[in-house]
Amino acid sequence: MKLKIKSKTYTLAFTFRALRMLDDFDLSVFEELEKKPFKTLDVLYTLFHAAINHSKSEFYDESTCEELLEDYFNQEGSDIGELTKQLIDMLQATSFFKQKQ
Repeated sequence: MKLKIKSKTYTLAFTFRALRMLDDFDLSVFEELEKKPFKTLDVLYTLFHAAINHSKSEFYDESTCEELLEDYFNQEGSDIGELTKQLIDMLQATSFFKQKQ
């Protein structure tokens, strides 16, 4: 998935490396999103941080990821809900996630 933030395009992917970064991610959080809508921001941040760090060639620390999401949030036409949905769909499409269902 490609995501343009300001004038730069970033690649987001759930590779083996990215999935390893989700070792503390609790899948039960998906069940809480309707009752606790602000949890969506935590889910977005966690998935974004892992997906943007899918490759060894570049690493984005937590602070940089937060700044990128802030920049995205302030962009005209940005849709945090849609971005979160796209990341969740990407995660669910991985063979690892399919094996866990």
